[in-house]
Amino acid sequence: QGPQVHETLAWDHARLDELQRATLAAIAAVDLPEARRHFALFERRLNRHIHFEEDLLFPAFERKARHEGATRAMRSEHREIRMMLERAARSLYGPGSEAESACRSLHSVLEQHDFNEEATFYDVLDRLLDPSERAALIESIQAFA
Repeated sequence: QGPQVHETLAWDHARLDELQRATLAAIAAVDLPEARRHFALFERRLNRHIHFEEDLLFPAFERKARHEGATRAMRSEHREIRMMLERAARSLYGPGSEAESACRSLHSVLEQHDFNEEATFYDVLDRLLDPSERAALIESIQAFA
């Protein structure tokens, strides 16, 4: 059977979620420098995650499934997530108190997005790819800069 896309990317989602929770905890503790530190790492890792999905996973899915509907919808969600990510980043460095709201909204959207990917897309991709294709894809994800 070999390594699974679902297992690999669910782990990455969990790691990203930890960073989001750390950001929110720092905001709640009114420790903006700590919130910014956690958020900067979260932002960098989330952008990497989105890029490898769009550059590696989606094309692999489209080749094997000969269908772009699912990936089109996820690309659209990624655009929304990127806009929310920018808003949250600005809120952490700007005046006012919208940082918590912006970060919580982003967290909520990401929870639903991750659930959808994990509940269907990753499992379908694991079934479409043979073990050597899965292993090569996972290796490419791990090496993705």
